[in-house]
Amino acid sequence: MLTLTGVALLVATILAVLAAPLLTRLVISASEAAPANSELTTAFSWLLLPQIFFYGMGALLGAILNSKQVFGPFAWAPVLNNIVVLGHARGLCANPW
Repeated sequence: MLTLTGVALLVATILAVLAAPLLTRLVISASEAAPANSELTTAFSWLLLPQIFFYGMGALLGAILNSKQVFGPFAWAPVLNNIVVLGHARGLCANPW
């Protein structure tokens, strides 16, 4: 089941990344509030759409841990993430480039 779901998430992510120009055109044409840079929007889509795979796998692995009554690692993962992000932000503030 884990392999099947992982492959399905990977295929969905690859299809979404390949369809990024079409998806961004649909979103840009739907919002007529302000003009948008379609090339920049597509570039951001290519950068951010792989999150589909990682969020899906994280949720699946968290569900597996929860079904085995192991709650600690999944609960502490956001804390570790925040510590890493704050450490990097501190490093960038100390030495911007």
